[in-house]
Amino acid sequence: LNELKTSKSPAEVRSSLGISPDEVVIGAVGRMVPIKGFDILLKSAVEVLKNAPSTRFILVGDGPESAALKKLCSELGVSQQVIFTGFRDDILDVLNSFDIFLMTSWHEGIPVALLEAMALSKP
Repeated sequence: LNELKTSKSPAEVRSSLGISPDEVVIGAVGRMVPIKGFDILLKSAVEVLKNAPSTRFILVGDGPESAALKKLCSELGVSQQVIFTGFRDDILDVLNSFDIFLMTSWHEGIPVALLEAMALSKP
């Protein structure tokens, strides 16, 4: 935990991603592969946005499912509320900008992103 350090403020990261201070950010981190269940996150976004339209979703990572997930995002009509960051080398800063960390994986061993989110006190 002592080695877990961020270098940018959540406001700075959000601003760089075009997110306003009044928006709630729900995010996930991982490889874009089926086992991570990011399709579930996107389908959930549809329901969340019905009740909380000022919510933004961030998917951090890259992988073979990236194009399919972006297509699904478009088909679901949530493209304006979802940000795909691709690979980031400042993952802790981005994760720290989330209001809520979401893990939709079907299976995980020891999920490092979840441990990092917990260490950063993210619900």
